[in-house]
Amino acid sequence: MTRRLLLPVIVLPIAFLMLGGIAPGVTPGEVPITLRRCEDEGTLKITSFRASPNPPRMGTLFEGEIFGSLTQTITSGRLRVESIYDGQLVYDEEGPIDLFLNIRLPLFNGPVDVRYNTVVERAPAGPYVIRIRAVDQEQRLITCVEFHFESER
Repeated sequence: MTRRLLLPVIVLPIAFLMLGGIAPGVTPGEVPITLRRCEDEGTLKITSFRASPNPPRMGTLFEGEIFGSLTQTITSGRLRVESIYDGQLVYDEEGPIDLFLNIRLPLFNGPVDVRYNTVVERAPAGPYVIRIRAVDQEQRLITCVEFHFESER
């Protein structure tokens, strides 16, 4: 059975999308979100990703969802989110996964579906990199990804 997690608003609009790929529905001329792994694949094996709108736009509801599978049970861990705007670190926060994402642990190995939505506010137009790194209770890598996109007004 797939577990569905609804994530709360975090300061940045795409704080827990973890995957590499481009979502469908990109209008010609737009620069979509591109995602890259920043370390070897961890215990979260991501299979697909959806984002709307892609790229994010100020004043609109941003919705993202990832689908994948955990190869090990997660009973606790830490998540770090960094936001780099136009080459400058503008946000850096770390905390326990369950409190940071408002989820209930443990997460058992198997299919997982992670959803995130928020209204994009106070984000100046320009180039962004959002880096997300998560480790489990044994300090094993869950995932490390970077999201590259140009925010629009």
